[in-house]
Amino acid sequence: MKHLDRQRFSPRVVTLSAGGYWVGKIRRLGIDVIELTRRRSWEIRRLWRLTRILNHTDPHVVHGFQMPGNVYAVLSSMISRKGRVLSSYRSFDPARDSLHPLQELKCLLAYGLAERVVCNSETLNADLNNRYPRLAKTVVIHNGIERPVKTQDCSITQLKEDLGLPPACPVVGTVGRLVPIKNQSLFLNIAERILKDRPDTRFLLVGGGPLEKALKQLASDLGISRHVVFTGQRPDVPDLLKVFDVFILTTSNGSGTGEGFPNVIMEAMLNAIPCVAARKGGLSELITDGRNGFLVDPLQARVFAEKAVTLLDDPELRFRMGRNGRKGILEKFTVERMVAQFEGLYRSMLQSQPENTNGEDHEGIYP
Repeated sequence: MKHLDRQRFSPRVVTLSAGGYWVGKIRRLGIDVIELTRRRSWEIRRLWRLTRILNHTDPHVVHGFQMPGNVYAVLSSMISRKGRVLSSYRSFDPARDSLHPLQELKCLLAYGLAERVVCNSETLNADLNNRYPRLAKTVVIHNGIERPVKTQDCSITQLKEDLGLPPACPVVGTVGRLVPIKNQSLFLNIAERILKDRPDTRFLLVGGGPLEKALKQLASDLGISRHVVFTGQRPDVPDLLKVFDVFILTTSNGSGTGEGFPNVIMEAMLNAIPCVAARKGGLSELITDGRNGFLVDPLQARVFAEKAVTLLDDPELRFRMGRNGRKGILEKFTVERMVAQFEGLYRSMLQSQPENTNGEDHEGIYP
């Protein structure tokens, strides 16, 4: 929305629950945000309110973003007969192979009745089409990333001092919510193995979440607590990434599929940090094994640790992989490219609009 051509598109946002991190940021862009009240997971009341909003605003495109937004978008558009519906498929459902019939119905509504479904990786596109072979209306638009806004310079030495890290120590880190799907327990087991070869290493877990206490206890049980820093939730992740020498992603969603297209890997690569991640999900669309990072078999702490130690022991390899990663992000995964692809998709949908009774261009959009 920040980079959308506002001469052609007039975005408005409806959020299915009040509050949230992004509401203020979106409003500061001069974009109207309507916040619906959430009492339970699925509500006829919210569907009715959204339908009335569509009737009132008469959007040309209704863009559902993830579940349950996809289903609400499809149903409210059908009821109001307003807008062409675009759904999104952006992450694997860990229980997708054993969905309850009601959950399966929701997926069929979200992906079967939408005019187009946007997947943010080729891997997710293949997964969705394997699940629903007759869908045949998906499009892939990879996530894009903004270059970080330049802030007041803060030296790596100062950052390490603020984090309680020795100035000369190598740092292996990860960024993410402390929740089961991110699998930071594996990260701590990897850390234990790395320390056997590189006892000077420190480990940074950036993020907050319900598993923080349990993960701190695991670090204690493994005898590595003094080597591990838990930062909690932080607003300055781009700065913290400056101290990383190696980035490790350990996501495991239980179905062996990994992440669809993780933004955090793009952030690390943009900062020229070589990454070690599981050979699953959309990671192979970001990381070329041996060129800008390493892809390993998931859930094997030994292999993760070996690759991380290889990078720690070889500064030239680390530099070369980091440089290749940054170059790839700037060439293929910029936010400008992503927005241009979305604008092209919106225009294609609007150009096929069956009716245009007032003779005006269809330039509205309702994300």
